[in-house]
Amino acid sequence: MNNPPNRKKILFLITKSNWGGAQRYVFDLATSLQNSFDVAVALGGNGKLAEVLQTRNIKTLPIADLKRDVSLTHEWKAFLNLYRLLRTERPDILHLNSSKAGVLGALAGRLARVPHIIFTAHGWAWNENRSLVSKICIAALHWITVILSDRTIAVSHNIYDQMARFPFTRRRMRVIHLGITPLPNLSREQARQNILEIIPGLKEDRDGLWVSTIAELHPIKGFFHALPAIQEAQKKYPGLRYIIFGEGEERLKIEDYIQKNDLTETVCLAGYVHDASALLPAFDLFILPSFSESFGYVLVEAGAVEVPIIATNVGGIPEIVEENAGVLVEPGNTEALAHAIVDALGNTKKMRASARTLKQRVLTHFTKERMSEETADIYTDLLTKR
Repeated sequence: MNNPPNRKKILFLITKSNWGGAQRYVFDLATSLQNSFDVAVALGGNGKLAEVLQTRNIKTLPIADLKRDVSLTHEWKAFLNLYRLLRTERPDILHLNSSKAGVLGALAGRLARVPHIIFTAHGWAWNENRSLVSKICIAALHWITVILSDRTIAVSHNIYDQMARFPFTRRRMRVIHLGITPLPNLSREQARQNILEIIPGLKEDRDGLWVSTIAELHPIKGFFHALPAIQEAQKKYPGLRYIIFGEGEERLKIEDYIQKNDLTETVCLAGYVHDASALLPAFDLFILPSFSESFGYVLVEAGAVEVPIIATNVGGIPEIVEENAGVLVEPGNTEALAHAIVDALGNTKKMRASARTLKQRVLTHFTKERMSEETADIYTDLLTKR
């Protein structure tokens, strides 16, 4: 179908085409705004994001050599490919997502004379465990990205506050919380049945206490505090089962920990499951023990289906899990996390009340419609000032 000639062209750019929080954000915005704008998505690879965009008739533009791993040769080639793409596509707005796509896209966009550039900051890479020199270099690149962009969208006030300390950035930035359209709310029984099809070994425990985490198996997610906390909580609740959805670089280390600590009957690594959040109604409790979290999409998803939450008091999480909407513990505090799990499982009335509070907040504030409308307002504001 040909787009009307007067529609403005929005080109989204993201480094990886797998399926994560930033990719879901791009998908949600692209599909929400495709009736108002001529939308296309440039991305590295042909992963899940490319697949789902194509099912919605959104143009995808793979960029060779755009990868997450750092390589000067790949960066230079990706930059040249991106510059050529921008000269060919000539978008009215280039909307950048993720750190590498941000800095490469901002530079290429300015050289290619793209009229307007927007950058969404999903997180700052200096929050990861890196050397001081690396953090300084990364901070400088993030700052350059913000300076070269007409507007920067921060997904949380925490993200905004961190960059607002840098010179000439505050007026360029705006907070727009992420939002979702809740998935169909399965019953507890149906959700558990669906999980049993993935993990048949849980069949004998289908009526027991189930705790879950949905996250990339990455050091920053804090699994080596969650695992001993679950082990401690199991002393009080022997039938407790912990199901983890996700894949990543820590998988072998987690498997080794499970084996060495005799947790094979307790902890289940389910691997990557697309739309795993649809299975959340199966659980008595959801925990997110991250050391850093720019926002926390999955907490909004858990809140939408009234699953009680324990999370760490970091990043944008407190903006979601406000008072009486869940339990927050300090990151890296295994003892506090274990105590919170035991207390939550023993106080179901209190936790269900907190889950209802969070659900109401999700349904009134963390919606895809609100996120898309506020983002479209930024587009319109820039386009009318041209």
